[in-house]
Amino acid sequence: MKKIFYYLSFLIVILITLSACTGRYEPQTEDNTTILETEPINEHLNNPYQSTYDAMLLRWSSKDLTIEYGEADMIASNEPPFYAYIRFPYADNFADETIFNWSYEQYRVARDEFYEHQRIYSDSEAEINIHFESFLVEERYVGIVQFGDINASYFANSRDILKTFNLDLDTSQFLDSNDILDFSRIDVLTELLKSKIELAYPNEINFLDSDNNWFENILITHEGILVKMEGGLALPNYLGMISILLPYEELADLLLLTSYKNQEDSFNNNSFANLVSIEATINEERIIDPSRPMVALTFDDGPNKHTLRILDILEEHNSRASFFVIGNLIDSRRETIIRAHAMGNEVFGHSWDHKNLANLSSSEIRQQLNQTHQALESAIGETSKLFRPPFGVVNDNVRNIAREMGFTIINWSVDTRDWQNRNANSVYNSTMNDIRDGSIILYHDIYESTAEAIERIVPELISNGYQLVTLSELFMYKEIEVTLGAVITRGY
Repeated sequence: MKKIFYYLSFLIVILITLSACTGRYEPQTEDNTTILETEPINEHLNNPYQSTYDAMLLRWSSKDLTIEYGEADMIASNEPPFYAYIRFPYADNFADETIFNWSYEQYRVARDEFYEHQRIYSDSEAEINIHFESFLVEERYVGIVQFGDINASYFANSRDILKTFNLDLDTSQFLDSNDILDFSRIDVLTELLKSKIELAYPNEINFLDSDNNWFENILITHEGILVKMEGGLALPNYLGMISILLPYEELADLLLLTSYKNQEDSFNNNSFANLVSIEATINEERIIDPSRPMVALTFDDGPNKHTLRILDILEEHNSRASFFVIGNLIDSRRETIIRAHAMGNEVFGHSWDHKNLANLSSSEIRQQLNQTHQALESAIGETSKLFRPPFGVVNDNVRNIAREMGFTIINWSVDTRDWQNRNANSVYNSTMNDIRDGSIILYHDIYESTAEAIERIVPELISNGYQLVTLSELFMYKEIEVTLGAVITRGY
């Protein structure tokens, strides 16, 4: 029976691949990746959360990400035909090197495998996409999960990527699974987990395979120990990764962690449970002169702590910009988005989880746009039908769906390549050398070097006579027609 599911899954992937319209790119001879700072959507479930009998099943690719520990650092490659978007937490402590090394190893292996295939098949393409969530429990324990996948033209199916880290901040140590759960009683643990899986997937229990590898990836959360499993480990592969919660009260003496509170106290003491109230920023009067040159600064991949620094600079100089945010970060960085919007900046979508839209099915593209659109509307009370695709990649299918859904695609005319050089002087030079009246300039607000460059760029552009405006202002004053499904790269 499992073979039947495997072949059906393989056939579905082949049909989707044949129907997708993807571009072809010339092979690259250099590795354009710079060290900088999901899983398949389970369409068999009606809900992103399945809480029956306290079993917690999460559709990670369609939920807001929880980030309670660390700032998002990144390994990125925005050059075709090998794309990389790998986020990992950085906290300036004992754990950083290990987490970075694991993240870089995922990139290196995927990159080397890609170039090996490219020697034989010159039109090969690949994309690695990894995100993370982090939970800070009682200001002592940290649970981190890094998850994502690799998609490539030479794969029949995408490959899951999954890794968990658990930390004890009091002792500055990583916790092994054996430090968290009592595996001398593996039979009891397995039966508890099996019961939760059966309750979450009552229609799939005939395919349940018991395996001690079930506990290979566990992490500490506020409610209990979350068990993460790659697709196909316990249940059929088409279900994708699964997540099952083992509540603390049910683990009882199977739990080895010391000094943890009960679920209710731990959750209520979570500083991330309450939103900070944000007061709208009152700006001095701002007048735009249509006869003077103007440019639009645009920032991708945030929000991030460096976004706040950029907002401070814009506010100091009474200027505006446009931010293209990742949908699954909106909830965890809601205050930053509210402040940006209150200042008069524009906030648009940059997809839900930074997948290359040109490689997705039509339904997946719609979901990427819809989820981000709805999350923005929830955060700031309004949205615009402008968006920027990850990597700036579009094809006919992306354009047609954008038109159908009422969106216009925004790319850029000046690429500072801040993701690659991570050098403030290089970002400054790229901006000043290529800018002209009507330029749309691409930055990424997730890098400290970019924020450092912006401190110099903004006042200098103003002194050179440029007005720093939002995209909507640029299009209005430059009389640029905003057509549904069109790709706009400049305001001239």
